[in-house]
Amino acid sequence: MKNIIGIVDAGMKRAEIIEINEFTGGLYWTFNHFTRTSRIIESARLTGNTARYTVRLGEYDLDLSPPTHSAGIKAVNVENGILEIFYYGAGGGGKSAVEYRSRAEDVIDYEIEGDAGSGTGGGKIRVPARKRVLVGIDDTDSPESGATWLLAWNIARELDSYETRFVSCSIVQLFPVEERTQNCVSSVMEFAILPDDHIRNKFIRELKGKVEKGSCSDETGMVWVERFDISDMESFSMECRKRRVALNEAREVIRRNGINVEIGGRGIIGATASLPFFKNPERGVKPEG
Repeated sequence: MKNIIGIVDAGMKRAEIIEINEFTGGLYWTFNHFTRTSRIIESARLTGNTARYTVRLGEYDLDLSPPTHSAGIKAVNVENGILEIFYYGAGGGGKSAVEYRSRAEDVIDYEIEGDAGSGTGGGKIRVPARKRVLVGIDDTDSPESGATWLLAWNIARELDSYETRFVSCSIVQLFPVEERTQNCVSSVMEFAILPDDHIRNKFIRELKGKVEKGSCSDETGMVWVERFDISDMESFSMECRKRRVALNEAREVIRRNGINVEIGGRGIIGATASLPFFKNPERGVKPEG
């Protein structure tokens, strides 16, 4: 397991567990078993080498029934800024799941537990409880040079650290307006950041500086928001993918949704439209309409 990232919502009711797994067989095995057995899981998806589980906080029974329902996530709790994730399974599967995950980069510590009488076992791992920060950019290129997606990808990798974990970078196809350079796409970068305003604000300043330095356009837009769920903005994003959206429409959506504008060029339209697609990169690249 390369890393496990835990993101918690502001209301402390839900969390997202992001497992970056280089062992392909293990990735698919655990995803299939976890989603069958774990009542705690609200939704789950696979993207590349990453499994993402949105879970309720608390403890829930597992529907264990080997060999098709052999392991799962039993409980998830937050305490003193730490996310505790409890994995259990039949036979040695639960203990092996914890031991394998204990080597992930951001794991603070772990415990192995077992019940010889019942034939089940497992344990818990502890990782930092982080906040999700989404950053959208657009109009950073020119007809002769640059690509917004590449600038976003390079910046996100540069800023990846224990304090500001880079999670994903998605490309979003927009409606082909006349002002486009070529492909008319924007990009959203997803980070999981330690819950500290000083860390977040320093990170945003540094990211803004890198966007300004790497941009080839006078109309660059950069926006950001700290939020667990941004699905309520999907309707605006879809409009930007189906038709030309006016700048004043985007500004109203930004105001209404508490989006922060760092660079205020025309690109804020596409930058804002990109934000919800952090969770659906496959759909983001497909044209609408």
